[in-house]
Amino acid sequence: MSKPVARLTRPAEMVASLPLSLGYTPEESLVVLCCHEPRGRVGLTMRIDLPSPELEEELVEEIETRVRDQDATRVLLVLYTDEEPGADLPRAGLAQAFREVFADLVVTDVLLVHRGRFWSYLCRNVACCPAEGTSVEASRDDEVISLIEAEQVLSGRVVLPT
Repeated sequence: MSKPVARLTRPAEMVASLPLSLGYTPEESLVVLCCHEPRGRVGLTMRIDLPSPELEEELVEEIETRVRDQDATRVLLVLYTDEEPGADLPRAGLAQAFREVFADLVVTDVLLVHRGRFWSYLCRNVACCPAEGTSVEASRDDEVISLIEAEQVLSGRVVLPT
């Protein structure tokens, strides 16, 4: 019997699935998913503490090395922080630096998660990416997320608070 495949196609699904796959909800972290064509399957997933702003360049170099070592064709980056979004999203310079170093790859998205909401650093269309962000909880009833949750329960895994 084959295992069902969860196809994550929307940013909300990706954000909602991360605590399930990591086993906890990250805080002050960067999560990087290396994906591989032809179907965009997830390979290496990394969670790294967010450094102080003066060390962000070193972080970008380290992440670039690791992603390239994986021969990833696609990458998704998710920043978790308690820094308040204002007129600009926090750590926008870090998000831009990743876009530049991965210009030859498909950057699926660069997302910010803050207190149960998320924003895209790449999308400025208010129809899908409102200025107030999108609720992470809104996708909890999604079929794909329910499938991943069921697989976690069957394997005896739970999501810890942090």
